[in-house]
Amino acid sequence: MAFVSSRARQAQFRIYGLFLLSDGKWTAEEELCLKNIAGQMELSCEEVEKTIQYCQGLPIKEGDNAELIIQIIDEALGFPAPEKTFGCSASKEDAAMTIAKGLLLKTSMIAGTIANQINWHVDLQTEVIWTLINLGYADAEYSEPEKKVVRHLVKVWNIKEEIVSEFVDTAETILLLTKQIEWLKSVGLSYEETKKRLETVEQQIQLMFDNIQATISEADAV
Repeated sequence: MAFVSSRARQAQFRIYGLFLLSDGKWTAEEELCLKNIAGQMELSCEEVEKTIQYCQGLPIKEGDNAELIIQIIDEALGFPAPEKTFGCSASKEDAAMTIAKGLLLKTSMIAGTIANQINWHVDLQTEVIWTLINLGYADAEYSEPEKKVVRHLVKVWNIKEEIVSEFVDTAETILLLTKQIEWLKSVGLSYEETKKRLETVEQQIQLMFDNIQATISEADAV
């Protein structure tokens, strides 16, 4: 895994926050998942709350916001903005872009820093894609707008389709296993039997996470 600067990590986290707005919804499950990711990334509480407040304050419409979110993320990554509109008024779009630039650029996370870290390292790119897909399933619905954002990044970063398929299959399986854990806790088995079965399922989930980490680490060679 490539070394990632703290500024790039913060920007990466904010991309995750923006992603949650793709379908115009921000669920409690998604926010909890986002905070868990922040803990794994060792981000400060101040940075996490600033990102959440920013994202929730964006002028997002109900429904599909994928193209606007893609443009905001592309701006942060240093990609040229496409010449097209996004189904909302120019003033609303301009307002969203202005706020986004204020978040991703004004706070010293300049596009060059982010691009150098993310655009040049395949393992970091695959980590971002896996996290986005995992976030997509946080509320049990990997929506079409969320898929659009992922497909765009997969295309611009030239991520192998077999890697993406593995990520989707794994995320779906982990979701099913997580539901199985909830079922085991409620079905009324004995303590020992419940514990035994839970340990088996949790081991399966951990093995899947380990396999994903191996895929990310080996992404440069795929």
